[in-house]
Amino acid sequence: MRLGRDSCMKFLAFLGVIPALACCEAMAAGDTVIHVTFDSTMDMVEPIVMLNLVSRFEKTVVLKADGTVGEIMNYGGTQSSVGGGPTPSRDEVQVRKLGRVAGGSGWRVKGANVLVKYFSFPQNTRTSTITVSGSSCKYDVVETLKPGFSTYTYPRSDTGKIAYFKNVRIAATSCSIE
Repeated sequence: MRLGRDSCMKFLAFLGVIPALACCEAMAAGDTVIHVTFDSTMDMVEPIVMLNLVSRFEKTVVLKADGTVGEIMNYGGTQSSVGGGPTPSRDEVQVRKLGRVAGGSGWRVKGANVLVKYFSFPQNTRTSTITVSGSSCKYDVVETLKPGFSTYTYPRSDTGKIAYFKNVRIAATSCSIE
């Protein structure tokens, strides 16, 4: 038996794989669903030294007619490694109004076919840009140090505590529209 997308998503929500709220909101007629990923490599320099760490970030962005943006973000998973071992994936779901929100984060319309999100970490900023052209899209991610800093800060996937990194590189990105 083959399940349709709506049935499949509701089933996954029932199992607890994805939250029911995200499932139902993502399935409304007329929503635009964009899947993006980026792979990065970096060297942790504090609290311990670990070189050539690889991380994969997956995100589903749902643009809704009411001006909200839903995000289902997956951090880690089988593509990530810390010291060579797999990192368990964890999902986070957010639904926000399109535009600037508290903390300076949030998707904003930059142009007719461009969405931008700025995310501020203690010593650096991540800028994510989705550019749509017809039924295809492009995803760009730029990591920028704030003035006066020489290391990037991110929460560790294993402890959630802030760690310090150098040599942060975006290795690959992908984007697709449903």
